[in-house]
Amino acid sequence: MTNLRTILRPAQYRGGHYNQWGFENQRCISGNCRAVNDPKAPLADQAAAVATTSARLGNTVWGYFTPNDFIRFRELSVSYALPGKVGSRIGARSANIAIVGRNLGLLYNRFPGIDPETNGSVANTGGGNNDFFSAPLLRYWMLRVNLGY
Repeated sequence: MTNLRTILRPAQYRGGHYNQWGFENQRCISGNCRAVNDPKAPLADQAAAVATTSARLGNTVWGYFTPNDFIRFRELSVSYALPGKVGSRIGARSANIAIVGRNLGLLYNRFPGIDPETNGSVANTGGGNNDFFSAPLLRYWMLRVNLGY
């Protein structure tokens, strides 16, 4: 029996829905986005910027709803069972140490914003996510010591 154990939570796919790229929408409304300032910007982006700022076109944000398919690497855990004499020094039957990483990255992403899971409209019962003023998920690492008594 080996003392080292690795747990890899499989990557998770989510797709088939759209997210409102609200951050870019607000940048274009204020005239501070590539679609407004760069004539070589993609035509779809230019059209979305015009539609969102034109009262004649109804000030629509529909150009900023983008596909939100992604695959996220959720978790990796590596643990090591310490020899019995290490835990017995403090009165424990067993001891192990684990390093855990969460939200490790996006393996595939169609959403052009910062993170496809950001959502500033949590209480929005009308549907539709919006990344405006939303922080992305944090990547973090934990060091854990487990003692069995």
